[in-house]
Amino acid sequence: MKTINKFFSSILIMFLGLSVVSCTDGNDWGLDSAFDRLFGVGEDDITVETTATTATVTFSAMSATKDSLYFVIEVSKDSLYDEIAMGGERAKVFGLNKEIRKSPVVLTGLDGDSKYYMRIKTMSDTKAESKWVYYKEGESFKTQAEQIFDEVLADDYTDSEVTLRWNAPADSVTNILVVQGTDTTDYVLTETDKAEQTHTFTGLTPLTTYTFIIYNGEAKRGTQTVTTSAAPPAASYTEYLDADIERFNQALMDEILSKAQAATGSGNVSVTIVFPADKTIEVIGDDTQSDPGALTVPDGMSVNFFGRGGGETPVLRLLKSIDIAGSHNFITFQHLKIVDDGSGANYLINQSKACTVDKIEFTDCEVSGMKNTFFRLQGSEAKVINNLVIDNCLMHDLGSGYSFIHVDDNGNQAVYVNNIKMTNSTFWNICVTGKTFIYSEKVNMNSIYMEYCTFYNNNGSGQYFIDFNDKTYGPETFSVFNCVFGKTPDEATNKNIRAKIEPEVVNSYCASDFYKSKGFPNITILDYTSDKLFVDPANADFHFISGTLDNSGAGDPRWWPAAE
Repeated sequence: MKTINKFFSSILIMFLGLSVVSCTDGNDWGLDSAFDRLFGVGEDDITVETTATTATVTFSAMSATKDSLYFVIEVSKDSLYDEIAMGGERAKVFGLNKEIRKSPVVLTGLDGDSKYYMRIKTMSDTKAESKWVYYKEGESFKTQAEQIFDEVLADDYTDSEVTLRWNAPADSVTNILVVQGTDTTDYVLTETDKAEQTHTFTGLTPLTTYTFIIYNGEAKRGTQTVTTSAAPPAASYTEYLDADIERFNQALMDEILSKAQAATGSGNVSVTIVFPADKTIEVIGDDTQSDPGALTVPDGMSVNFFGRGGGETPVLRLLKSIDIAGSHNFITFQHLKIVDDGSGANYLINQSKACTVDKIEFTDCEVSGMKNTFFRLQGSEAKVINNLVIDNCLMHDLGSGYSFIHVDDNGNQAVYVNNIKMTNSTFWNICVTGKTFIYSEKVNMNSIYMEYCTFYNNNGSGQYFIDFNDKTYGPETFSVFNCVFGKTPDEATNKNIRAKIEPEVVNSYCASDFYKSKGFPNITILDYTSDKLFVDPANADFHFISGTLDNSGAGDPRWWPAAE
């Protein structure tokens, strides 16, 4: 029995001894017995979550309340290792005032979009500090990109200028790097720039993409990418309309003419009229009368109607048509939406008075809603349009009474359009209850040229697609290159093209419900209808369904698949 009691007494003494060794206060953190120093934090347990200017660091550590236990964290843009002294030139040290006593901790004042290395040390007033413990064995983490730039609005840029604004104290920004392609320019901010928190870059190139990066020293603080707008067409005089304009009438047109004549000292002038973005402007002639007339382009005046970029495309809401009587070198419309939304214009151009115009051109426009038609020449007075050009346009939902382009003076050879050119454009729902797409009544032309165009649901039922009213008339050259034709409203008919020559057709296609194909020799007739060709033609989505014509290089390029 004594032997047994001695045995249990020995066991009890052993356990008591172990308990004394094991029960070290957790807040003492523990010592590395080999070197009589504090243990470091757990290397595998360090995690970092970043914003643009902060890093939240989490590590395995108990709250330090005894023995003044605390942690020091150093981050640096340079690599860190034991031989590097704490507090280098590109480093920040946190916790020297002993405020870091638990995890997690938020490190502030970091630079955005920057790479940092990090190490942590356990320290105490009463025990030797631990060794440095490195984040992911010396790997770096990266802060998120900072953005102190304000949003660039429509009024902040033109074809040659960009105004930037930012939100930051004057002492926290130094310069803006301007990047365009492979070219870079470093602009050092002035004290005025910094105080006003804005700068305008001038002398930029139209339709060019620039990236602006604002810095504080080497720290990137924000990035903005801006594409300048198109430049207004060249002219001897340019008029920028007020941003609050609501109506463009004859009085304003005549006032602009007088300014241009005074500026140039000439009666015949070329003028660019710039309409502000994000506006709908009514267009009318003499609006002092009970029955206001068409807006007249004064005789001898060549004019560019130009919509400014930098916002929503300006809308010209026609209350009446546009009268082009007289002589004009050019009348152009660029970057505009031109609409008759029931406002009463019925035509865009319905010309009965004599006129001579070398070029009428629509570029980057959307035209819709004219009840009767887009373009008409009528009456016995001489009317000559040398070139009618449509490029990069959307033309739709117009023309119930006439043809899309309509010349109808019963063979009067003094009334004609000499050349028609249509490129990179889409035409849909045109003259569905009207007549033909192009009509020239027994009057010859020099050329009709169509390239990279998409057509859908055009032409009146039982009408020719293109009609000169007699097969002895027509263009001297007729080209249809890289075009796609969707359905026509009517069923199969022999009325296709009535002209003295057939078109030259290259790389062009039509759906099986395009019933004018006999007029287009060498066109490729698909074995499916338009709704199997286009994604959603009824809602004006003419992208090709995959596996149809998506790699054909035909039709309006805006509907082609995005380049990979």
